[in-house]
Amino acid sequence: NAPQATSGRDEGLAPWPRTKEMISDQLCEYYGLITHLDEQVGRVIKALEKSIHSKNTIVIYTADHGLAMGSHGLLGKQNVYEQSMSCPLILSGPGIPSSQSSNAFTYVHDLYATICDFASVEQPVENDSKNLRSIMHLEIPQVHDSVFLPFQDNQRAVSDGEWKLHVYPKINHRLLFNLEADPHETTDLLHDPAHQSQVIRMSKMMETHRKKLGDPYPLSVANPASKKPNYANDKRTLDRWQPKWIRDKYFSGRNDPNHGIRKTN
Repeated sequence: NAPQATSGRDEGLAPWPRTKEMISDQLCEYYGLITHLDEQVGRVIKALEKSIHSKNTIVIYTADHGLAMGSHGLLGKQNVYEQSMSCPLILSGPGIPSSQSSNAFTYVHDLYATICDFASVEQPVENDSKNLRSIMHLEIPQVHDSVFLPFQDNQRAVSDGEWKLHVYPKINHRLLFNLEADPHETTDLLHDPAHQSQVIRMSKMMETHRKKLGDPYPLSVANPASKKPNYANDKRTLDRWQPKWIRDKYFSGRNDPNHGIRKTN
């Protein structure tokens, strides 16, 4: 259920097919990293609270992506499923209401306009960033009606919160999900006769986003690759971004001094 998403760098951390033991091991490491990060964030917050800057500082906690950690048979971030696209965004500080949450769409670049507003700084250039402050104060429900989620030239998605369309151009493949009924994106409704109006609507929505952003890549190709992944030919790649402990654990202890050059295991 995750075509064209199996070749990312993180997917090389375990062979195919995935097993329950592999995913359990990865989750243990992931939870350990989260615990470590939480502790360090706590140290920073405590230091801030003791300082003279505590009443004049806005704390922003967010991420640029999530991780699959076994969802859809994937491990990493390089896909357009919700586990990778939905990230936390927490703001705290003067002028920000406490104990309040919102399901409104945001992009990371919306922080630009938001921070400028809090700092009373005029934005120096015209940009696509949207100020989120009105959402925090419940003045408006959202600043984006939908979001466009592209990855390189091989994955596209668009979502309005209820419906989500995936497009995999290199294999001419599409998926349609009702996120309200199916938040984990497990039931493809693309060919369901009852939902063809949503296929048309979401396709038009994607084209609107692509036109606005100048997306140069086609959504289909004349000679598509096979939709069935060939796991037998997938080569696990060691690259310069992987630290030594990962090379030791997942790549048989290789410690190549030239590991910045992509090589296969």
